[in-house]
Amino acid sequence: MIWKHPKAVGKNWLTHLMGAWKMAVIFQIGVFRCIIHGLIPDFDIKAATNTAAKVVDHIPDEV
Repeated sequence: MIWKHPKAVGKNWLTHLMGAWKMAVIFQIGVFRCIIHGLIPDFDIKAATNTAAKVVDHIPDEV
């Protein structure tokens, strides 16, 4: 069933959707930052590290 995962992490469908979309936006911004960093290596040196940290901070410990 498609509803097991949200319940397993203590969320309903809508709160799970909003959390997933928030992570997607974090990833999209991180992709843009990493592309710019790849073109201009001295720009935004911690782009990938900061993006990963934001994602890890967003994921609850009980998952």
